[in-house]
Amino acid sequence: MTDAAHRPRRPRPPSPTASSIYSVPEKVDPTESLHGGPSLSGLSLLSDLSSDGNEPTQTWRPQQKAAAAQASTDTSLLCDDQGERYRIGPRLGQGGFAEAFAAELASSEDCPEAPQPPVAIKRLRPALRADPLRRRQLRREAAILATLHHPNIAAFQKLLEIDGEPALVMERCDGLPLQHWQHLLTRHGYRLRLRATAQLLQQLFLALQHLQQRAAPKPRLIHADLSLENLILTQQGVLKLIDFGVAREEQQPPSREQPALTPLSSWTPEDEQLTGLHQIGGKRTYVPPEGPPKIPAVQGDLYAAGVCAWELLSGWRFPILPAGLGAKEMGSLIAFAATGLPEPAWLLLQRCLHPNPQQRPGSAAQCLPILQRLHPDAGCGAALGKLVSALLTTPDHTALPLPQAVEPLLAPLPFVET
Repeated sequence: MTDAAHRPRRPRPPSPTASSIYSVPEKVDPTESLHGGPSLSGLSLLSDLSSDGNEPTQTWRPQQKAAAAQASTDTSLLCDDQGERYRIGPRLGQGGFAEAFAAELASSEDCPEAPQPPVAIKRLRPALRADPLRRRQLRREAAILATLHHPNIAAFQKLLEIDGEPALVMERCDGLPLQHWQHLLTRHGYRLRLRATAQLLQQLFLALQHLQQRAAPKPRLIHADLSLENLILTQQGVLKLIDFGVAREEQQPPSREQPALTPLSSWTPEDEQLTGLHQIGGKRTYVPPEGPPKIPAVQGDLYAAGVCAWELLSGWRFPILPAGLGAKEMGSLIAFAATGLPEPAWLLLQRCLHPNPQQRPGSAAQCLPILQRLHPDAGCGAALGKLVSALLTTPDHTALPLPQAVEPLLAPLPFVET
């Protein structure tokens, strides 16, 4: 087993400058310092950096999980205006304006002995719970989630009202965000083989297809915050898309004859402030090189999905791209991730990451046949779930115990796909 002091050396991706033709250095030591925050030319190892470019996220390290959970547990009962009571557990995560807690419905008088399934409750952070704009944003998220029913999207259950403050009751996805999952996997010296990676990507594009094929007359839905951090791989081996806080329905370009479609019947100018792509903090690598569009379109989600595919295939974090990046520079980045892989892997990256948004796919459905040509391993779900469980329970610098079903999915670093 490779420990942290003797990790295999890996090639480093090219730096995406807008005016240069670059070469890939033969070797780079992934343990050397690459910290210091994102820059126009910076790429960082998924195994070495957290999502914000600083030290790796500590709360997902197995040996610290119990302490972190204990520190973030609220043992009080949460009571909504209808009298339902939820027993709040440890905090599962937090974003810029909201946080999520493990919870379960407290026994009711009608069914005092009935077991209650675990859930997650998403509510505003304490400093924002009285903010009317943030309350409206959370209610909008509930309205959007109520229209979605797909196995690869975290299920919405109900909207709670607590003295005027909204809270979302969601399916609890026990597992790891793909960012942290790949971080831990790489630290143990492994990479996922292509067919298993294709299975994860297939689930991602199926979730996007569901957003884009809602029943008429509902417009297509744009997630607008797609990233590895918002994709949870559960202990059942199922990928779940989460966090629809800035999601919105697609709008038609405004014209003199017809005004732009409104995403919701209650859409107001204040909502525009809550859903702009510029608000996505810490995820600039998923914004296309042309920048956030004035009218978001599904091509933005497909570009972000291409970035997710690039990161899963390469094991590196995608760089922040300079404005005006050309096809030659993007081609070098694609070549770094896809060299040695079958032609469909190249095609998927080339289409989703095309510098011209008009040349990207018009829907996720157009990408699924490409993924099918990579022969995704449909039977690897249970093994992926066992791998998640092993990563959650194995401390750093300890050999990763691999169940027999998991071994065919992994290859040691460095490796060449065959």
